[in-house]
Formats: sequence, C-alpha cells, structure tokens
Amino acid sequence: MTPRFTHLLFCALPLAGCMLDAADDAAPLADAPAELTGANVELYTWYSPSRGDYFTTTDPAWAGSPGATRSPDYRFVRVEGHILGAAWPQEGTTPLYHWWNPTRGDNFLTTSSAWAGTVGTVRSGYTLFRIEGHVYQRPLMDTVPLRLYWNGSLEDNWTSADPDYSDWTPPPSYVGGGIQGYILAPIDRDQDVTRDQLGWRTLTRNGVAAIGNRPLFTVAIGFSDAPLPSTACTTTTALQFGATGTTIRGYYDEVSSRRFAWTDAGCFTHVATDVVGTTPNEGTLAGSEAAGNESYRILQQALLAADTAGVDFARFDTTPRDGQVQVHELGIVAMFARDVVRERGISVYLPRSRVWISGEAAHLNLNATFAQRAHEIMHMLVATSDEYGSGFHSEGLTLMSATSGGAGDMRTWYLDPFLRMRLGWIEPRIVPRGMAGGQFPVDAAQVGVGDASRAWTRRPVLFQGPSNAEYYLAEFRNSAKGGYDANMFTWENQTNGFAVWQVKTGADGFPITIPGIVITPGDNGRIDATRAGDDVFQDSNGDGVVELVTPGPDRALQTVPAGDDRYWDDVLMFVRGGSNGQRGFSSLLQPQHGQRSYYGYGPVYLPFVMSLRAGAPSADGNRAYLEWGDALPRLDWTGSATRDVTFDVGGAFGASQRGRVVSLYHPALGNRDVTVVSWEADRLRLRVPSATVAAGTYTLRIYGDATRAAASNGLALTVY
Repeated sequence: MTPRFTHLLFCALPLAGCMLDAADDAAPLADAPAELTGANVELYTWYSPSRGDYFTTTDPAWAGSPGATRSPDYRFVRVEGHILGAAWPQEGTTPLYHWWNPTRGDNFLTTSSAWAGTVGTVRSGYTLFRIEGHVYQRPLMDTVPLRLYWNGSLEDNWTSADPDYSDWTPPPSYVGGGIQGYILAPIDRDQDVTRDQLGWRTLTRNGVAAIGNRPLFTVAIGFSDAPLPSTACTTTTALQFGATGTTIRGYYDEVSSRRFAWTDAGCFTHVATDVVGTTPNEGTLAGSEAAGNESYRILQQALLAADTAGVDFARFDTTPRDGQVQVHELGIVAMFARDVVRERGISVYLPRSRVWISGEAAHLNLNATFAQRAHEIMHMLVATSDEYGSGFHSEGLTLMSATSGGAGDMRTWYLDPFLRMRLGWIEPRIVPRGMAGGQFPVDAAQVGVGDASRAWTRRPVLFQGPSNAEYYLAEFRNSAKGGYDANMFTWENQTNGFAVWQVKTGADGFPITIPGIVITPGDNGRIDATRAGDDVFQDSNGDGVVELVTPGPDRALQTVPAGDDRYWDDVLMFVRGGSNGQRGFSSLLQPQHGQRSYYGYGPVYLPFVMSLRAGAPSADGNRAYLEWGDALPRLDWTGSATRDVTFDVGGAFGASQRGRVVSLYHPALGNRDVTVVSWEADRLRLRVPSATVAAGTYTLRIYGDATRAAASNGLALTVY
C-alpha cells in the first residue's frame, strides 16, 4: 500500500515516546531499543482517538492489558498475537517492518518487499524505525492472518489480526486488509470481552450468580398411606452433605471447580393431609398457584408447618432484605414418600417468619437416583434448561439430559461445558475466527479440579462460529479418572474421548432448539445436508415402490421405501456422532475416527464447518490432544543431529502424523526423508539415516503428504 499525504498530524508517540509541545511535533524518533532475545514476542496494539492513530509494536515498554492507557489518550486495544523476535528468523518467515512518518503521525507495519530496508532508511516521508520481528509466510498451526488497513481521512495505517475484520468486512472507514503474514494466535490472551460476549457468568437467578455458598433446606414429606422412614432426614442429609462418599455438596463443589457449594440449612419432616387434585404441571412456573398442582400444594403445607414449628426462614432473606426469600437466597428440596404429580414452583407466605417463600424448588421422590436429585437441584440454578432433544443424544454426558435409573442408582456424570461456562464455573479457551488450524492439550474434565496449575488445560476449547450466537465446545472426558464423572457413558459404551457440543442461542443469549434433521436408515444414518422435509420421493424404476432421494453429501438415491426416515431435533446442543455429522447415537471423538466434519444448522444453512481429530490419551489418561483444521505443522526449535542417533524437534505437529513426511532439504541434493521414531503433538523424535543422508547443513521441513505439494516453515539443521 502506498502512503498518501494530505495534511499534518502531530506526533503519534512512537515506541520510545515523544515530546508533546508544538516545537517537537516533528521530532526525530529516539533510537530503537536493543533487539529482543526471546524467540516469540507479543505484538501489542494501542489507539489514540484524538490522533486517529493505531500503533502496533513488540516493544516490551508498550506491553498492556485491557483498560490500560498512555499519554495523551492512547488506549490499549489488544494483543494481536506472537511473532518471532527480530533476532530469530526462520526459513518460511519474513521481516515485519515498522515505519514512522513524523509529519503524518502514522505508524506503519508491513512485510511488503517494496518497503524492505534497514533501520534508519527514509522513504516517502517514512523512516524505518525498527524491525518488530518475523512472521510466517503461510498458514501454519495456531496462526492467524495479520492484515494491513488504511484510513485515508485520518491518514492512518492499521495492522491487526482481529478476527472480526477481514478482506470483506474492513473496520469502519478503513480499506484494504491485505495479508502481511501469519502470526501465532492470541489464544486465551486478551479474551475477556469475547468471553463476556459469549455469556460467561450470565446464567443467574434474580441477577445473582451461583458463586460461593448457598443454603439448601430439605423437607421430607410422608403420607398416611406412605409413611416416612424414621431415618428420612438422617439419610437425606447424609446423601446431600455427608463428609464421605457421593454427596450433593461434593458433586457441586467438584463440577463448579470449587466455585459453588450448597450448605446444610436443615431438614424438616411433615405428614401431608387434605391433598386434592392431580393436574400435572411439571417443569413450569406459570399457573403454579392454581388448584390441582399436587406437589406445589403439599410443599406449601409443609413449609407452613415448618414455620409454625419454629424454623426461622427470615434468616434467609438477605439479598435484598425485602420480605421475600427467593431461589437465589435459599434452595428448597421437597422429598416425597410416594409418587405425586410434581412441578418446580413454590409461593407461600409464612406468618411466623413474616416472609414470602417464592420462586422455585426441587420436587423429588424419596427414592430418586443421585443423578435425578442433582438434576432437579440444578434447576434452581439454571431454571428450565433441560437438554433432552428428541433423541436423548446427550444422555450420560450432561446432568441436564435424561437421568434414568432405579432406586439406589448412585451413578454420576458432569454437567456440560456450556452451562458450566454460563454459570461462571469454568472459562473457555477461545479459538478465534480466521485461525488456519491448530491443536490443544486438553485435560479430562475432572482432572485437577481446583488445582490452579491445571486450570488452563482443563478448560474446554471453544470454536467461534459466524457470530457469538453459534459455536462449538469440545472437552475431553475420561470416566477412568473417577470423581463425579466416573459414570459418564454414551450409547456406544465409550469410556473416553472428546465430547463435541454445538451451541445455538437466541437474541437474549439463551438456548434455542436446533432445527430437526432427517436420519435416513438407507444411508447408514447419514444426515441430509438440507433441512428436514427437503427429501424427494419418487418411483425411480417403475416397480411401484416409492423411494427416497436424499440431497445429501452424495445425493444418493436411497433404495429404501419412503417414510422410514426419522426426524430428530435437539434443545440447546447435542453431541455429534460419526463422520459427516452422522447422528442417532451420542459419540465421543476418538483417534480411530480420523478427521470428522461437524456442521452448523442455523438461519443460513451450514454456516460453518469444523474439522476435528482426536489424539490418543496420555499414558496416565489425564490428557489428550485435539487438532482442528488442515493447517500445516509448525517447527519451533531443534538442535544438531548425529546420523543414526535419535534427536528431538519441538513445535506444533497435530494429534497424529496423518501421512505427513519429515525431510531434510539441500539445494544440491534435494530432499532426504528422515525416520520418524515417535510423533507427539508438540515433539517429534527423529533419526537421520546415514545410508541416505550425508553430513552437512540442511533445512528441516514437514510436508503435508508424500507429494510434497505443501511444506511447513523450515529450520536449519546441521547433521554430523
């Protein structure tokens, strides 16, 4: 991009700063600081609204974080990512030049060969101030494009890797967007705003987040024809708050990453009398005061009895102290000794305590399974967020799906990452839009709960979609690691792998139903790549049998009678199944599945596609790598090599080798393949065969496949 001149701007605070009085408006730049010694350095962006100047640099003196400001009015914008330091060039990288125009007050970063030079070079009014570092010339793992924009009215160049802007959606009043190179993405850095936009810690009750402790009061209710056991309160209290074994308090403590816990507010027993009506109203609050809602009326009666007996409910009226005890101040569990028509509401005035109890309660049978208890209690935190769908695809993978089982069933499994994120119990690792592909180490969800040193790797990976309303979440689950995910299960009886969740929310940020799709048995359960109802029925061969034509991935004619396909939909999210989105059973992504594609369903059909691969679990079962996209591996470091002796290479290589070839290149000799002893996501163990490779200096590269059509960056390697 050729700079243009129209009017004078004052000093834009280049790297070392500048004087602010009029005599120094065009002062020369200070000497550039010493070159950084680290291989990877952060690239920071600041903006001055009064000067209309974006300013991007790796200078550590300009390190910043959200909310930071510098004189006169520079505000920190973001960490663009990481680049190789100026002293660390590699084959496959190019310098990122920083030019400065004191007349225009414009900082200008580019990799264009037309702007190459040495520090101090002057060109078209710009001075080459420093070389910020080196950027990759092609998309590699964990990289995003770095783009250059131009604003003619402000005479300002802006270099950014912000995924919200691209060639087709430039920032306001800026044009261009040409790619200058590829930099390491700022994953998990400077993502607070994005995290909040995705609804982190916004799932509250009455505006209060489920963080800290909350009292839980239990009412055990018997009947004349179904009396309570004498140990009803003792047994229930032990199950909910016991010091050992499987407990409700322990479940919530672990699943919330030690951020939330129920505390024992007491237990009261009551014998119900004069109950009338059996109209079901389960799962709603609307009309909960109407006659006929059996569990509602019984719980009213029991709480009045507890109030008369001296239970002080006024002590729970805390935030605010307004004469009402609501669900964010007190959880209430009603345990019934026989089946009743159950719902979730409660509203009753307690005259002795002089407070209203209002909102929601958990209504359960005394012999409910542990998962059913935890599920209904969770509704006091997440309202009506059931995630059944028409096929129960997430059963065994989230507490808020089906919780079938018989009396005494103590199986436990985790809450899904979407609700844990919305509750503020975990934070996602956000993969920004525009990322070419990459990999993440992911710990099993229950590993190291509460251990700050493992907090980052326990967090689920969030892949941003076309908007904040649609995205994917992936988490590693391994029942062998025990804890409260020990009984995690799928319909395919898997015990470990990656659960991949699709999330869709409405304008209010709350879940919406994912549109239904047709599963065609004649196509081995493959989904149609069209909305349900778009299939074509016809008698293709004139035999009188109407057949189904599926405009799906292969547009194949299905040789099965029409009408045998099944319609599925899902509420909030679901676990995707086999390749091409095969559906019908929940399935965890495992290494033997290879690369799977996951499709989005929204107002614009197939708005984005994710391609994922799973790595094998580590020897201790704590961790597995997740790889996404088709980006080439990235080489970061290596040493010298002695032929026929193993040596290590570091970088980002993906969850598996996938047919990739590691070679040494010499201009006179061409390529010589090396032996891959072991392939790990972040480390290769290699051996140079003496039979085919002579001693000398080579460039080490990784090729996408045996055709060598695409190569990674290269590292110089001396072979002895």
